[in-house]
Amino acid sequence: RSHCWIQGRYRTQVDGSYRIVALPGRGVVGVNAILKVYPGGQGYETIEGVEDYDAFQKYGGVFAPLPKFPTAVKEVNPKIDGPAVECDFALDSGCAVTLQAVDPDGLPLAGVSVSGVSEIHSGSSPMETDTFDLIAFRQGENRTVILHHKERGLGKGLHIKPDQAGPAPIVVKLEPCATVFGQLVDANNEPVRGVYLRFDVSKDGNYGRQLPRIATDDQGRFRRHDLPAGLPFNILAEGATIPFVEVAKELAAQPGQTVDLGTNDITS
Repeated sequence: RSHCWIQGRYRTQVDGSYRIVALPGRGVVGVNAILKVYPGGQGYETIEGVEDYDAFQKYGGVFAPLPKFPTAVKEVNPKIDGPAVECDFALDSGCAVTLQAVDPDGLPLAGVSVSGVSEIHSGSSPMETDTFDLIAFRQGENRTVILHHKERGLGKGLHIKPDQAGPAPIVVKLEPCATVFGQLVDANNEPVRGVYLRFDVSKDGNYGRQLPRIATDDQGRFRRHDLPAGLPFNILAEGATIPFVEVAKELAAQPGQTVDLGTNDITS
């Protein structure tokens, strides 16, 4: 079952059918699956000019089609006083890739949390066993995946493509997480308190992977103990009165490394 992406207002019936109101002229209908995971962006490449974010007027929202979202899109061009336009979607389920998590000694590692089970909106999912599937790969996808074992302080970031799938699982060795710390101050060298820090995977595009946010303390200091090796991260600070400020760019820590980002003035 899916619902119409525009405004999230329209939903399909039990048989998958839907009926929506459309303005005359060239436009796009998008669907977003909510009860089952499918690869995103299906049909995106068939629409001429869709990469121009302002090419299609958005009614009641700011969203435009992207390679990852919504699940599928199709172009329509209804005419004034013309017949109803039929717009059917046949969603592709994509393929799966199986991973096996192991510890630094190569032993199977259960209880790993995985961000990237699906391409977007998947959050971090705990795995009960050492072997698990990443699902709904679209053709040509290069998915960012982050594995973390909180109790043992192990992690790994990597990219997975569907053509890497084979009869045996892809073995991913987790390594000791890195630690990164620093302090945020203003132009008067006063600590900036309660500011959130985002850790975004560098060059991961729209709906890119990121770590859970952390915040500065009363002294403007922050510390993160769970930075995985294998991927570069951009660190951004944001607050109620502070726009996005870059604290670090493409930080690629080594396993078990401690990184001191020093004192950063984020208001000048």
